[in-house]
Parts: sequence; C-alpha cells; structure tokens
Amino acid sequence: MKETFQNFVDICKKSKELCPWSKKQDTKRFTEEMIGEANEVLDAISTGNNDHIKEELGDVLIDWVHACLSAKIDIKEIITDAKAKIERRKPFLAEDRQVTLEEAKNFWAKAKEDERTQDEKSINFR
Repeated sequence: MKETFQNFVDICKKSKELCPWSKKQDTKRFTEEMIGEANEVLDAISTGNNDHIKEELGDVLIDWVHACLSAKIDIKEIITDAKAKIERRKPFLAEDRQVTLEEAKNFWAKAKEDERTQDEKSINFR
C-alpha cells in the first residue's frame, strides 16, 4: 500500500505541475472541491452502490492530496500526526482490546479535553 500511495501522490504532483487547471487552483479551491466530492460520497452512500462510493471517495482523496500539495504541507507529517491523534484518542487499540461504546466515548472525550488543556497552556505560554 505504501508504494501505491506514493505513486498516487507522485501523479498528483505531476498534475499540479503540468495540468493548467490544477496549477491554477489554490488550497482553498481544492478544499471547496473536496467538500463537493464529500457531498457526492453522501449521495453515493444513499444508493448503497459500493462502486459509486469507492469512486467518490477516490475523488475526495484526489482533492485532499492536491490541497496538501497546494498548501505545501508534508503529507507524511499529516498522516503521522493523524496516527498519533487516533492513538491518543483510542489507546485501547495498542493493546488490541475491545472496549464498550461507553468506554470508547470516555477515552475520546478525555483525550479531547487533554488536547484542549494542552492547547490553552501553549497559548498562555506565548
């Protein structure tokens, strides 16, 4: 999967460099496109057609990568940060253990509160 994803990012980079339409778009525009595609995912879900859902999710991914490239944000950093976030919010995954829905909600709420507190400390420190 790693190689497949890298190949995908590489073709999006080419798109951003060589396609006049992609070149012209900025992060905001790609994000607006992504929102539109996300709405199309919702429509596809309502049909129950997995091929259509897969297609629309692919469109979201195309716009997401283009938005990252336009913003000059390292995709690896985004994925690393997102992985750390899910690990903080769902620590039971590291232990390969099942939890109840209530426990999962509590872990999530506690992590969010800890993150908020940390953010406030960072802001007050500056």
